[in-house]
Amino acid sequence: MKILLDPGHGSNTHGKRSPDGRFLEYRFNRDIALDVQKQLTLSGYDATILVPEDYDVSIRARTERVNTWCSWARRMSA
Repeated sequence: MKILLDPGHGSNTHGKRSPDGRFLEYRFNRDIALDVQKQLTLSGYDATILVPEDYDVSIRARTERVNTWCSWARRMSA
């Protein structure tokens, strides 16, 4: 089983921050996703960050990445 983690917004998504501007959503979500990946890996699971880039990646590109991975996995298991 492969676990794909999507941290959400990238650094170029404006306005996603705490009211005082100190906490940025993309950084907070990315840190959590990386920690979840680490914990899953330590527990023996195959976990990957779907969007390793720091900038925003479109929903279309994210969907294509998942579909490409699923297509590859199906071919490998056939």
